[in-house]
Amino acid sequence: MKKNNWLWGTSFWVFLFLGSICHAEDEAIVLNVSGKAVHEGNKNEIAVADILSQGDKITLESDCILKINYFPTGVQEEIAGNGTITVGEKGSQKDKGSIRIKSQTVFFFEKKKSPIRKEDLQGMGVEVLRGDDDAAETGSEICMLRLAQTRSRNRIPELKWKKVTGAEKYRINISDDTDQVYPEIETELLNHKLEKITFMPGKRYDWNVKAVSGKQIISEAEGRFEILTEAEEQELAKREADVRKFCPGNDSPEQLISLAILYQQYKLWDDTAEKLLCLKKKYPDNDTFKKWLLMLPGYSSP
Repeated sequence: MKKNNWLWGTSFWVFLFLGSICHAEDEAIVLNVSGKAVHEGNKNEIAVADILSQGDKITLESDCILKINYFPTGVQEEIAGNGTITVGEKGSQKDKGSIRIKSQTVFFFEKKKSPIRKEDLQGMGVEVLRGDDDAAETGSEICMLRLAQTRSRNRIPELKWKKVTGAEKYRINISDDTDQVYPEIETELLNHKLEKITFMPGKRYDWNVKAVSGKQIISEAEGRFEILTEAEEQELAKREADVRKFCPGNDSPEQLISLAILYQQYKLWDDTAEKLLCLKKKYPDNDTFKKWLLMLPGYSSP
């Protein structure tokens, strides 16, 4: 099988970016902001998904409402009013002004862990080109839209890719970690549900997709996926329920960010990308979501 190796070089720059935004003292993430809040250190206006560090001073203006989540304690705060706060190790402290802080403990973040760390964003051994639906074709390269390099909770997973210029059909090969090879699949479509294979939870599977014109192979891509175990699925469902309880509103930034972090912790990259794409469209001027997407294994969409 041919490997898409060109993205290994990209990983170096991804890790540099990660190192620049994630430090040992990272304490909280901004889930939502209504009104204006300013970081006293760099004078930047606080935006959704900003990472806050211990000692940061934030000034809230004009009855701003700021919702943040602390990683070390699992505490979610809603901060409102006019004045200044300092980001602490376990929660925010009022410095001056009229500030009200409402706190509740949530359970869906892993304690003592920032969501955007390179150890969370390791792939499964193979890099593969991944994208979204913005462009119809990707030239001669195969660009995956689903099941690119991920874990999956779907017992009937689906491979999905963009149209390759000049391709008349696509050939799919699946094998497992015992080197069992399943019958080759041929399709003219841009997706295929793997309904004829019984996938075992916790087991690793390799896939290969070839774009074909006549007898010529234009390009090919390969990757891996793995199905969540029953115990993991049950645990994930409980944590999803916590997210929806503490962050109501299906389109709210706090719920979308929280679900993206949660899915990332389970290495459900397709699900993570889906939520981040929603946030990228919701906040087109916020570069955080574009950068976050680019950190996902193999992701290469602008």
